[in-house]
Amino acid sequence: MSENTLRKNCESCGIELTTLDLRQEPDLILCELCKPWVLHSIYQVPKSVIGIAINNPEMFRHGLKLMEGFTEPEHERDWLTLLCHIFSKKEYDEETYVSTLGTDMVNSLRQDYGNRWKIYDDEALEMFDMSKKVDCIEPEALEHIEFEHWANDLTFHSEFISKMKEILTFYLDRRKENQEHQDSLKASGWGDYVKLLNFNDDEPKIYKINHRFEITTEQIYKVLDWAEKYDISYDFVLQLFFDWATSHAHSTIDGLLYEANIYAPKIRLASFKHMPNSTELCRQIYCLAKGYHGQNLQYLILAAIHRWGQQLSPSHHFLVRDEEVWSRSFQLLRSIIESLGSKRARIDVGVIKIKGESGRWYGIETATYKTDLQHWQVTSLPKGNYICIDIQEQHLKMPIGDQLASVVLTLANDILMEQEVHTLRPENFGRILRQ
Repeated sequence: MSENTLRKNCESCGIELTTLDLRQEPDLILCELCKPWVLHSIYQVPKSVIGIAINNPEMFRHGLKLMEGFTEPEHERDWLTLLCHIFSKKEYDEETYVSTLGTDMVNSLRQDYGNRWKIYDDEALEMFDMSKKVDCIEPEALEHIEFEHWANDLTFHSEFISKMKEILTFYLDRRKENQEHQDSLKASGWGDYVKLLNFNDDEPKIYKINHRFEITTEQIYKVLDWAEKYDISYDFVLQLFFDWATSHAHSTIDGLLYEANIYAPKIRLASFKHMPNSTELCRQIYCLAKGYHGQNLQYLILAAIHRWGQQLSPSHHFLVRDEEVWSRSFQLLRSIIESLGSKRARIDVGVIKIKGESGRWYGIETATYKTDLQHWQVTSLPKGNYICIDIQEQHLKMPIGDQLASVVLTLANDILMEQEVHTLRPENFGRILRQ
């Protein structure tokens, strides 16, 4: 053999390779035995994410690869970066981004972020389209301004939020006092009496903000009741009121809540570290997850969400493995396969082929949708009938290589094992049965 032959070691089991597959990913050197199981542990596909079924495993697996570098957002800006990355036609770089080269959605999201946070964040200010800014407006001139311009002025948003926050704080304090009063009455045995009382008895008022936008006590209570019911933050509520004043000025409070109720509670139930305060960011997260922008983009957001919620086990996930334990388990698997000889065991591309004592051939591949009891799928060859073989619960924490070795030995001794693994009986092939 030429001394110039490229030699590398498998990063999973350590075996020396004489042939290197330059197409391997993600920048890993892996042997044919380990490759499918390592990649499967990195890019595992769930049956569903936040209740949405994954019907295209290959596309979802591709989404997992594309969303590898994104950790769960902890701030508004993190969500903006994530969404712009998803909606961009090419890699999104906020430092060098030019609006003329971006998509309409990316431009819209950046404009929304700049409009809401420009007064607090220098980077948001840079995103703010200064050409739409309304300068030096006197209060008496406000009646000539359309609501649509509010969001494009440098200070109107902060002034509106400040005034609205002051109003909401008053009512939130009142609600807190009323709740304490109710709790006191209930503790004193007046629980039935409390049910008859109306604690929202504040004198009706009409508030006028920035000389134009009007809101009533009744409308404020409706929104606060809605927010309390779905555990929506009051920072989100403030932005919702601002949207109502600027973009939905002619809609009713019921119409506003109907639209917000479609997406906001769903985003809240996802239990993200940080639910965006921006109504637009929440709306687009919901639309992406529901597939309204197409399945390609849907799977990008779902893949990211899935990654954030993964619970990784060192015995089954390559990225958090104990290197020595993982390596030994696949070395054991390889030694068992080799001990059977080439006439009864073969390592093929993506599949381990085993010939049982019965003369039947079986294939072991990674499961499309794996479970704790079954990270693989076993089929009879060449027909491909599925054979259900679960690992016993007491062996769940065994390294994946050890579990596969057990499956290999079971299939190699199929006649003997039929009494214990009744799914190995030919008449049961293809049925959904348990060991």
